[in-house]
Amino acid sequence: MSIESDARVTFGLLVKECRARMGWNRGYFARAIGTSFNVIKRMEHGVKNPSRQELIRAITVLDLPQEKLNEAYRLLRIFSPRRKKRFKFHFKCSNYSVFIRR
Repeated sequence: MSIESDARVTFGLLVKECRARMGWNRGYFARAIGTSFNVIKRMEHGVKNPSRQELIRAITVLDLPQEKLNEAYRLLRIFSPRRKKRFKFHFKCSNYSVFIRR
């Protein structure tokens, strides 16, 4: 397993633990953050499909203590960065300009 998938699974367990501690089932939690039951299920199992906005809404709805809140945002930064890094290189080769994007 990669670091990213480990972070997803750990995040899912954290969400599941806090949701259960609050006494909410998946359906009630899904309505509270404005998403579907299946998104919560995928989130708790560490599957890639939930969007970053759904993950942030889940964190804000849960009543997390400060240390768990910090851990949740740290895990979120690992597997769901704000934006993808793009590299742009410009080479001058004789009379032609070459752009390489990654």
